[in-house]
Formats: sequence, C-alpha cells, structure tokens
Amino acid sequence: MIFVSLVSMFAACGGGAGTNGRSKMDNGFEYTMYTNASDKANVSDWVEFDLDLIDPATGKVIQSMRDPLNRPLVQIPDPATAPKEQLNNPIISLAGIMGVGDSATVYIPMDSVPTPTPEMAGMEEIAYTLVATQVLDNEERASMMAAKQAEQQKLQSAGAEVAVKKGEEALAIYGDFNPLTARDVAETIYFMASQPAHVNIQDIVMFGTQQANGNYINRSGRLYD
Repeated sequence: MIFVSLVSMFAACGGGAGTNGRSKMDNGFEYTMYTNASDKANVSDWVEFDLDLIDPATGKVIQSMRDPLNRPLVQIPDPATAPKEQLNNPIISLAGIMGVGDSATVYIPMDSVPTPTPEMAGMEEIAYTLVATQVLDNEERASMMAAKQAEQQKLQSAGAEVAVKKGEEALAIYGDFNPLTARDVAETIYFMASQPAHVNIQDIVMFGTQQANGNYINRSGRLYD
C-alpha cells in the first residue's frame, strides 16, 4: 500500500508564508484550495473524500482511493484537546477546512513523511488531492456506516449465491452417469505404489464404465449408485 496512513505521525513543517502561490495551514503544510464551499466542516464532524496520491513535479497520479464503499473518512479534531499527531496530520487538517464539493491539494516534503515507499524515491515532496464528498455529524456517520455494511453484506450474499449456483451446475453434470471418484484414483495410485520393485507400470488410462472417452458418455442414469 503506497498511501501514508491517515493517522501517521507526520513531522510538522516550518512557519512562514506558503511558496509558489500556495496557502499554509497552522501546522506548516502548504496547500492549494481549488473550490470554496460555503458550508465547511466543524469540529467533531466527519469528512468523507476521494483521495489521490500525486507526484506534484509531474502531476502523475500514483494511487487513488475512490471506492464509494471504502472512501477515507476522518473526524475533525478539537484543537484544544486533540493529540499533537492529529493536529500535525496534513490530510486531517486539510479536511477540516473543506466542505462538500471542495477539492484541494496538500503538499508534504519528503523529510516530513514518516515512512517513504520505494515509489517515492527521488521525489522532493508528495501531494494528496482531496475531493470532499460528504460532511457528516456523528449520527449521520453511524447511519452511513450501517448502510455501507448492509451493501457489503448484500454483495457478499450475491457472491455466495453465484458460487452455490455454479456448484450446483457442476454437480448437475454428473447427475445422469457415474464418473470416477477421488477414491477410485487414490486406490489406483496405491495399487501402483504397492507393486514389487521389479514391476514398472508405464501408464494407466482410467474411465468410468459409462464413459467411452472424454467426449462419449452413456447418460442413461447413475447405474452404480
């Protein structure tokens, strides 16, 4: 996984104004806001967003998180009580100044990244672009998580039904004749292995008695059940 954890202990950047026309957050990380929604997230709200990891030097998207059932979701901390690592986290800080529909990019120097990955080799900074999709209070978040869980269970149930159906279809292939069984093959292997040392079995071709070969089968019923 290339993404730096949303709860990683980032090292805060230095103060001063932003560079290259960028703005600067209280923790020192530079950012660019592309839109400006009027209804921003408040302390204790939850912000859900699409997230892209980008090489800002080239604009190349290294990895994306845009799955509607698995979008990143962070809670906006209270500056007066939150742990330092939350206040220093550039993604959480950026989410805290966004509203639904806002998009923004936060820039993180490599010396502030806690665990650089091989994909980041040679980069001076990385960037995360966020697009806020929802701002939720605690009750709305609980409802959303319950709905997502129900949808995931629905998808899992649908997958299980498909697997059962395929299994039933496979069993139906053998409904009108007696094929070889695993025991038949195992007993044949045992027979081969238990012969005296001077016996050399070169080849064995096995079919059920209702099979002339792989294509011609007597499907008149399971005669040997």
